[in-house]
Amino acid sequence: MLAASLTLAALALASHASDTTLDVHFKGKVTELGELRNRLPVEATAPLELHAKRYAAWAEEFGYEIGVSEDGRVLLFAESVPTIRDRMKLVEKTLAAFDELLPPVDRSGSDETFADGAFGEADHRPDSAPIVLFEVDTPDAYKALALLVGEQEPKLSAWAASQANKPGFLEARVPAAGWQRIPRDFDLDSVWRTKNELVNRLVRLGLHRSYGPMPTWLSVGLAWNVEMKVMGTIYSFPYRTEFVGVVEHEGWKAELKSRFRKRKKDSLRMDEFANWRSNTWDEERATVGWGVADFLARHRTDALPKIAEDFRTLYKAGFRWTNDDGTWGTNPTYQVPLEEQLRVMEEHTGDELLPALTAYLGTFKKPRKKR
Repeated sequence: MLAASLTLAALALASHASDTTLDVHFKGKVTELGELRNRLPVEATAPLELHAKRYAAWAEEFGYEIGVSEDGRVLLFAESVPTIRDRMKLVEKTLAAFDELLPPVDRSGSDETFADGAFGEADHRPDSAPIVLFEVDTPDAYKALALLVGEQEPKLSAWAASQANKPGFLEARVPAAGWQRIPRDFDLDSVWRTKNELVNRLVRLGLHRSYGPMPTWLSVGLAWNVEMKVMGTIYSFPYRTEFVGVVEHEGWKAELKSRFRKRKKDSLRMDEFANWRSNTWDEERATVGWGVADFLARHRTDALPKIAEDFRTLYKAGFRWTNDDGTWGTNPTYQVPLEEQLRVMEEHTGDELLPALTAYLGTFKKPRKKR
């Protein structure tokens, strides 16, 4: 009965959202949403208003404040003014760290799109929709939010129903991520930290926003890199349900050094990290993927935007197939082949990459200068 009542409530809330006048927190001040048209680039304001109004009535019903990042890239919903002010500082810090790794791509004047394999025919324009984040304080608000998110795109209703008892979600098709500040049966601080969830989910959605579906190792690995940089430790473990040991928050470097310092004649293989399937937890590949992302983020930063862009175009070309008669279809589970991933990375880093990674993971010392 609760799920049914929440569905009806979500429908009722969404029905009058477009008529709601919204106040948002922008650069530390309360501002009417429409006023942002005079303070942000025109291409940012229309999608910002659209996505804010989708959730406006939900925010009003449950008493949530709305924050907007200084560039209009992020909408954040949280339960109080002090929380919004604190979290928006964290949003700006995270965006700055993200932009150091992946500077915004200049696509001005381009109608380029990337195709989302989840739906096949649905193309999304890079860097167009804002990232929407929700830090939720009560189970009822979280359940209502999940159902409302499920109404934003076709085929999400079953997904929404499955989210009710989970601690959080990330749905790139919307794009939005929400998490419970204090999930049931989670120990705060020792297991779950809401600020780490914000940072990690923001980075993963930021990567998808600009480049579309990325290999899991790269998406999560870069999110962990920024999470470590901003928060000083890792507490967000996407797709993982089992207990997380204390050493795993900061101990992967020591584990990889122990494992790879003995492998001087046995180079790392692509399948040891790049076969990490989406929406699953794979501890072995997650650990190595973190190390590979660390290498790229620390020592080949200039190559990262080029790698991500090539992965985007390869994904776009590969997930859709066309028959001789013009009919076409898509493969929603498509991933860029491992050999293509390696080719792209070697092209842009200038490395014979697998031996270079093997040496790096055994020491975590700055690699020798490329010739």
